[in-house]
Amino acid sequence: MLLAVGAVVVGQAACDSSTATTAPHPLQSRKTAPPGEPVIRVRIERNAETVRFDSPARIQIYPEGHPELKALHATPLTLELVAAQWRGAWGDSPAPRRTTLVIQPLGPSPLIVNGTAYPGGIRLVPVEPAPTIATTTTPTSTGDAPRAAPADPFDIVNHVTIEEYLPGVLDRELYDHWKPAAFLAQAIAARSYAIDRIITHGPGNYYDVENTQASQAYGGAGAHALAVRAVKDTEGMVLTWNDQIITAYYSSTCGGTPQSPETAFNRPEQNIPPLMPHHRSTCCEGTRYYSWGPITRDRATLSSRVVSWGQYHGKPIKHMGVITSIQPAVKNELGRTVAYRVTDHLRKSYTLTAEDLRHAANFNSDALKVAAPPRDDRLLSSNFDVAVTDKQIVFTNGHGFGHGVGLCQYGAEQLAEKGYDPMRILAEYYPGAKVERAY
Repeated sequence: MLLAVGAVVVGQAACDSSTATTAPHPLQSRKTAPPGEPVIRVRIERNAETVRFDSPARIQIYPEGHPELKALHATPLTLELVAAQWRGAWGDSPAPRRTTLVIQPLGPSPLIVNGTAYPGGIRLVPVEPAPTIATTTTPTSTGDAPRAAPADPFDIVNHVTIEEYLPGVLDRELYDHWKPAAFLAQAIAARSYAIDRIITHGPGNYYDVENTQASQAYGGAGAHALAVRAVKDTEGMVLTWNDQIITAYYSSTCGGTPQSPETAFNRPEQNIPPLMPHHRSTCCEGTRYYSWGPITRDRATLSSRVVSWGQYHGKPIKHMGVITSIQPAVKNELGRTVAYRVTDHLRKSYTLTAEDLRHAANFNSDALKVAAPPRDDRLLSSNFDVAVTDKQIVFTNGHGFGHGVGLCQYGAEQLAEKGYDPMRILAEYYPGAKVERAY
């Protein structure tokens, strides 16, 4: 996917430097690139039971692989999947059972999906086998009416070109009053992340990324002007290492002590120099999430929550009793704890990565009837100290918000305020990577 083109190497920068240089921008390609740009598939809703489309123009709908069944519709139009059959578009001539539906606008107007406008087209993808459900029941002596079959779930996936997608990412990932240089750096990182996901995650799947912070936040069409301009001014530009587009991770606030993809995501193959933890000045010091805590949780309740997390993910810690100790097990080269040993009242110990402990402490599940912890009690990162008392577990000395791999968004804004250009900002967070044009 990567194309060999002219490049700029982004070397290590320092937060305490006030000198900014102007990088060549945009980069000029020295070799021919394939025409066009990738289409990314963004899952914008999971397990939907109904969907409403609105559009200033008519829309066209057809079952994937069956363009001969294409139909034009005025909106508003509501669709649902019942007993593996799509309802709302074909009347007495239904689409093939359990098929993916393709919905496209006629003309340049975006599709409005459940009240939100999206560029590109939409796929409705059934997500699990639909059981055979009787649509009628035997009336009782009181004359009960037949019950309607329940709706089947489906995922809603937005198919959109990268350059149309990215403004909706920057609109959600950064504040609209931040400096243009932070937006330009974020645009290059977000494009790199998205294209890497297409290459490595997409094959064999019907989507490449989520529209949430599980991938990168995405709000569809209607991004503010600064986001649109940053994408346009960096069109096609990506971060690379050894002629490969990197997974350019980023998070809100690194807290000054980052970690690697291996410890954060169990991805040792991504432990390349631009993504490895390295000493940084505290670029994000003084920002809202740099330092947090203490956070106090009830010991028995947190123990139960961690067990539920283990049950949900099939981890050995699902057998744990009440927590009696949480001790650092592994520290990285910067001294950040990246794994903990959790011991229960039966003296059984379990090792969790620091990220897994954070996610377990914040775990919630409708299926397991585990409510989310209060917002103020969430662990913002996995960089903290922890102590277990008789009735409580206390998290102190917390730093950062998010996983801490790659670019620090608040730090990028602080560097931009000092006058750094986007290449210098990227140098701080992805040392040694190149900026190249992918198309």
